[in-house]
Amino acid sequence: MTRPLHELSRAESSLDLPTQPRRDGELKQTWIYRQLRDRVLAGTLAAGTRLPSTRDLAARWRVSRATVALAYDQLRSEGYLVSRAGSGTFIAAVVPDTLTTARGPRRAGTSATLPGSASMSATASTSTPIAERATRATSGIRALGANEAMTPAVPMTELGRPFVARVADAALFPMDAWRKALADAVRGASAHDLTHGDAMGAASLRAEIAKYLGLSRGIACHADQVLVLSGIRHGLALCGRQLLTGRETVAVEDPSYLHAEPLLARYAKRVVRVPIDAQGLRVDALSAAGDVRLVHVTPAHQSPTGVTMPVSRRLALLRWAADGDRWIVEDDYDSEFSYDSAPLPALKSLDRADRVIHCGSFNKTMFGELRIGYAVLPDALVPSFREARHLTGRANGVIEQLALASFLASGAFARHLRRSRLVYARRRDVVIAALQRALGAGRLHVTGAQAGFHLVWWPPPGFDVARLRELADAAGLVLPWISRMTSRSDLPDGAMLGYTGLGDDAVRAHADTLAQLIERTLGESPGRARSAKRRPRA
Repeated sequence: MTRPLHELSRAESSLDLPTQPRRDGELKQTWIYRQLRDRVLAGTLAAGTRLPSTRDLAARWRVSRATVALAYDQLRSEGYLVSRAGSGTFIAAVVPDTLTTARGPRRAGTSATLPGSASMSATASTSTPIAERATRATSGIRALGANEAMTPAVPMTELGRPFVARVADAALFPMDAWRKALADAVRGASAHDLTHGDAMGAASLRAEIAKYLGLSRGIACHADQVLVLSGIRHGLALCGRQLLTGRETVAVEDPSYLHAEPLLARYAKRVVRVPIDAQGLRVDALSAAGDVRLVHVTPAHQSPTGVTMPVSRRLALLRWAADGDRWIVEDDYDSEFSYDSAPLPALKSLDRADRVIHCGSFNKTMFGELRIGYAVLPDALVPSFREARHLTGRANGVIEQLALASFLASGAFARHLRRSRLVYARRRDVVIAALQRALGAGRLHVTGAQAGFHLVWWPPPGFDVARLRELADAAGLVLPWISRMTSRSDLPDGAMLGYTGLGDDAVRAHADTLAQLIERTLGESPGRARSAKRRPRA
């Protein structure tokens, strides 16, 4: 059992924390963060335990106080720690004592909350202001009828087009390094490589992916669990074919990634939309949705709102899956691009019951037409998924797979990510600054700016969204609106602003144009203003 919050002050404050050696190149604050997080997950630091002050721990571990403070801040933001004025810093009560070993700072003007919801805190429960408006946990859940899966009315991704440029900028890709990797693959490919491919994918690539995921996403997997695919949608479709019989109910987030519904609807009897709040998918609503066999989630950077699912909610979701022999498809579509702090480890890294299929893609990080993605499978699913891939054929060329293995092993991929993060963060800052200028102090509300290829701007109450749509269309700006991606009427409308696939000059020009249109909308007659909150669908 976990201790209630009112008992936190009674927890032991004396604490001896033996340390493990720092990894090569590991920052001191990351080392401290890892030491404490791993002990929480292992149960060594139980809920309610009071941590040493930053000054005391800094003295014990021979680091600066500021370094410890940064690590504590990161752990607080992820829900592992909670601070109480006058009492100290404690292990959060939402972390179960029984959990056994498993494998930043927010920018000014940005937020982790959805409009109308409270900021996420380390002690927040699954009940948030959005959830509290419901009379029952099932509120907001809606089953899809025949042919009802939503489709976009505007293009959702297109390189160079504002603001649907939610793609990697191909101009940043190190083509010379990729050509070298391709040449090495051609020279080094054996006759066996070229004629006896493994249905799961090239062994060298699967080994490199497993290594990469261990370092970057905290997933302790082995190469035999890695399945090479053409992308995340391929993985989702394969999960539908292998795990569903056409008689089950499956769930997606609401709002959600647009392709999830139509894909899963092909294999399930019913698809239900489960509302999200400021902490991502509402597990209480998912539990109340009935006998759901499989759920698709985007915990790192919810698609489309960009909110991050904290540790407490992730643990609740994993308990839901383990208790009912259910499956979770973790769509980790853009976790590589975290700008202000290290991202939370993947949901799969906490998966003791082995119920999570983790899907990722190099198409987002390298270039779209590479067509190489992957899934990390639970051990129990490996034989059936291997057989399915053998029967349906393999869509990935062996030379490209061998080249990608070389690209990863050489460090070229890691260097590409580091450079891209810097460029994309700069472009994001340009968009946020333009919005800030247009709206004025205290009126900017965005979510998802901490990571990924887009952010969501939520116009202030009373803003004339319809007028801005007219002006944006006339100016050639494409603004995908959240209302096109949800069946809910309790969310205000927000605009997805993709910026990564725009060049530096282009993003500055288009952001300035958007700011001018916002200023013009604000300046027009109040009589024309309409509420930013959209009307329910008929």
